[in-house]
Amino acid sequence: MGWDWAVAGISDDIPRTTGPECINYMTDRRRWMETILLSTLFIFIMHRSWQRLQPIKLPPLPEIQKPHSPTRLFFLIALSMIFGIEMGFKLSGQSMIFALNPCHVQSCLQIFLLAAKPTKTTTALFRIQMSNLNGPFLAFLFPEVEGRTYPFEQATYWIQHALLYIIPIYIIRSGAYTVEDLSEFHWSHIGTAFMLFYHFVLLSPLSINTKKWMGTPRDWAAYRIKGQNNTFYEVKFAQKKANTGSSKPYIRRAIPIENYLCC
Repeated sequence: MGWDWAVAGISDDIPRTTGPECINYMTDRRRWMETILLSTLFIFIMHRSWQRLQPIKLPPLPEIQKPHSPTRLFFLIALSMIFGIEMGFKLSGQSMIFALNPCHVQSCLQIFLLAAKPTKTTTALFRIQMSNLNGPFLAFLFPEVEGRTYPFEQATYWIQHALLYIIPIYIIRSGAYTVEDLSEFHWSHIGTAFMLFYHFVLLSPLSINTKKWMGTPRDWAAYRIKGQNNTFYEVKFAQKKANTGSSKPYIRRAIPIENYLCC
């Protein structure tokens, strides 16, 4: 059996999700240098920012001790169900490796925060995850749903990422957890540095070893930005050739570079 339950269901039907090109576009020397240097930088940023944090102020004791409201329980049950269904799809499709994607990790964290009482630890976790809401935003901006073929599987994608935004708004309005002042950026530094550290230290090695795209930052940039620009220029080139007046206009097929940078 091995690791079939985690990666066997990921096929090359969608080129950007798997393939040997995932590890061939960058030399090992450059990859190790980037990982070591940037990971060291992220650790330094987290350590330095942690030392400069302002003390966390908890809500009044009656607010901490009161039972969870029906709305909070609804969000807890809703996110737990959606996350459970999503994990069921991953197990059924033998693609559990994608459970390590940041949005799934953030879903687990929000489930815990909804169930837990306010403490300094949970407040710190809440503030850190607030700095990583760019993940759901990118999921809406660049949705990855082509490989979701089970009934309701694409719907869980949109519902889960929507809840990742709705729940923090509710939590802040309810007063259960507090956020830092607008002038304090240390929590943002910690949250952003930790997420990048998570990508480089965990997700990037997994992508290399399994040849599955795990959404690592350097690959994402090449896959999304450079790939789309390449498609744009290919199309412009084709249009220019088509407008030259030749009896047999040369139409060059636009093949985005994203098809080759998949990990």
